[in-house]
Amino acid sequence: MILSGFAEHRYYGTSLPYGNKSFENQYLNYLTSEQALADYAYLIKYIKSSIPDASTSPVIAFGGSYGGI
Repeated sequence: MILSGFAEHRYYGTSLPYGNKSFENQYLNYLTSEQALADYAYLIKYIKSSIPDASTSPVIAFGGSYGGI
């Protein structure tokens, strides 16, 4: 099975997880490269558990900017 695509990291474009409050100090700890990588790891686990036959599919990651995609 081959799936491809790019995830949009929170705080990019129109993706603001807390609406207008997303840039308040209490929420800025989610705006890190570590959090971006954790989000992608969660996304991979979610996809592998929710799509039939995806659980045994290998994952290939490439890229290098902010989120490492």
